Order: sequence, then structure tokens, then C-alpha cells
Amino acid sequence: MGRAYRYHCERCGYRADVCGAHVEASGFQMTTIHCKDCRCLYDVLSRVELDRPVADGTKDGHPEGHLHLAESKWRELEHRFSLISGSLPRKKELHFKIKTASPFQNRLTQLCYQLVLECPIKITHRVRSWKEPGRCPRCRDYLERAALPFREWD
Repeated sequence: MGRAYRYHCERCGYRADVCGAHVEASGFQMTTIHCKDCRCLYDVLSRVELDRPVADGTKDGHPEGHLHLAESKWRELEHRFSLISGSLPRKKELHFKIKTASPFQNRLTQLCYQLVLECPIKITHRVRSWKEPGRCPRCRDYLERAALPFREWD
């Protein structure tokens, strides 16, 4: 079961609705990141499982190691993701940098793409994984988690 919580900072008033760690769901994995340039927390895709062929190229066949999702595949992912998190930060371009692409042993028609963590606002921003308990991205005080989950799913 996955949960998303509302985190808030008593000192500066910053609020974020994020999972607070790595969360797995059907067909993808989300990771909470801290963008040092935006000074915000985001839930982003870190792994996705898709049917073959989905992309113009994979890391092995494409020199730049980019995954380009078709608009229909992106809508499908966006729908599944929004049911869970409530919002998927939409990137301006539907390109993702691939860290690894590996086939499943049991399901040879699917590939698992491990994605590079990027800020959804601008890909050149510096990001790092964020885990609870963590510090506020704005004032560096510890964020407090709400007692009840903001959203739950199986």
C-alpha cells in the first residue's frame, strides 16, 4: 500500500503533498526529489514498465540514451499516476533520460526503464532524492508530516 502525505514547515510555511520516499505502483515507481534550484519537493517517475516497442530508441540503440514516449503512452501513464499522487509534473517535452533498459524474465513483451531523476520544471536543475524525515527545501528546518495520509492506494 502506498501513501502520500502533506508535509509542512512551521518556520517558513512551505507545504508539499508528496510520498516522502520511493513508492511502487502498478507499472511504475515514483521517487520524491528535492530540486535545489526551484527549492521545492516533487514526486517524479523513476522507473516505468512499458510494452515493446514504445520508444524511438532505447539506451542500447540510441546514442543519447533518451526515451521518447508517444503522446498516448504519456496520457496512459499520466492517468495511472494521477490516480495515485493527484498530480504528475508534466514535462514540456516527453523525453526521459534512460539509466537502464532491461527486459523482464517472465514477461518478454515488456521492458523496465530506469529513468534519470530530473526536475519537472527544468532538466538542468540540480536534484537529489528526498526521504522523510527531511529538511525543508526553503529554510532547512525539518518538515512535519500530517498525521493522516493525504492519499492512499493499493
